[in-house]
Amino acid sequence: ATKQVDGKKQDVDGFANEMKSFIAKVEKRQVDADHEVRRLASGEGNIHETAMALEKADITVRLLLKGRDKIVQAYQEVMRMPL
Repeated sequence: ATKQVDGKKQDVDGFANEMKSFIAKVEKRQVDADHEVRRLASGEGNIHETAMALEKADITVRLLLKGRDKIVQAYQEVMRMPL
């Protein structure tokens, strides 16, 4: 949705949509890693592809958590502001 602010259109859903998109990517990386582990366990996959998938999943989860921490920190700073 867009909102008119001082004569300019602003996308108010932009941040929420970006977060939803990133969370979907994190979930996909987790599913991909799980799939590679299952392939390796069944003898179809190889250790290199599995390790890469696991590392990608780990990095995206850590990035998501860092972002969450920054958002919480910003919220706490706003709440501490005097009125």
